[in-house]
Amino acid sequence: MTPLPEITGLLTVEFTLTIYGLRCVHASSSDHALRSFLRSSPLQAAVMAMSGIEVNEEVVTTFAKLKNTSGAGRIKMIEMRISDSGKEVIVESSELRADGHTPEKEKECWEAFLAKLPPKEPRWFVYDYSYKKDDGLREKILFVHWAPDEAPVKKKMLAASTKEAIKKKLTGLHVIVEASAMGDVSFEEVDAKVRASSK
Repeated sequence: MTPLPEITGLLTVEFTLTIYGLRCVHASSSDHALRSFLRSSPLQAAVMAMSGIEVNEEVVTTFAKLKNTSGAGRIKMIEMRISDSGKEVIVESSELRADGHTPEKEKECWEAFLAKLPPKEPRWFVYDYSYKKDDGLREKILFVHWAPDEAPVKKKMLAASTKEAIKKKLTGLHVIVEASAMGDVSFEEVDAKVRASSK
């Protein structure tokens, strides 16, 4: 482990760290107290835990299928999580688009998707979203970072720290949705965000 830099004197650290409901604001401490906080906090544990996490190749190949396949057999949704070993991001599940899917059915599909969100575990999802606009059919690939308020703090911070590594592997994402509560991913909220991205 890389040693923390020496900190001397009375320090006032003022910052806002927002990671899906976790906020740290106005922390004041002596050097000893601050070093103790950094070493014992969930933040330090999360940083240590994420150091070896990689994105499994199946994540990349499954995303490529979603992006490049059309018609029958097109993937609608990919669910990802950190493996039990804590060393990589893996595909937990994926679902194909239903036969006869149309933009008019998107709300129904989205509501079914919401029912799959674990209430106390972070997850990442890629979702193929379709909708109609004035000039016809549109499709957007959504990346959903789900870190519910009731998830353990360490898991939320680890998920947030790993998010960028996943996004870098998945070229072609259109809309990023970050959520800590069901209200953040309501159909109305997400549909408005998707349509705003098309302006």
